[in-house]
Amino acid sequence: MAKKTSKGTSKKSETQSSQFKISIDLGGVFYEGIGETAKEALLNLKSPVKITTKGIVNLSMGEKKKTLLYTPKQVKRLYWKVGREVQAKILSSFLK
Repeated sequence: MAKKTSKGTSKKSETQSSQFKISIDLGGVFYEGIGETAKEALLNLKSPVKITTKGIVNLSMGEKKKTLLYTPKQVKRLYWKVGREVQAKILSSFLK
């Protein structure tokens, strides 16, 4: 009978791996949202008064990071109440 060996697993802090973070840079003004899921992070984003410039969207979850360049129309869609679930699904798919 073969011996069973247990492989050591490194424990990561739950707060680091489970936090989804979205930050948007709109012409030098930064907006940031943090949550357990992408939808919660979108809900925690403060909405700007007016969106007229392209936005740099930084996504991170744990050690995974992604930077995207969004047009003004795409940035405005992140704040639509109707499409937040769809946008959250799209943003979370970038980090898979």
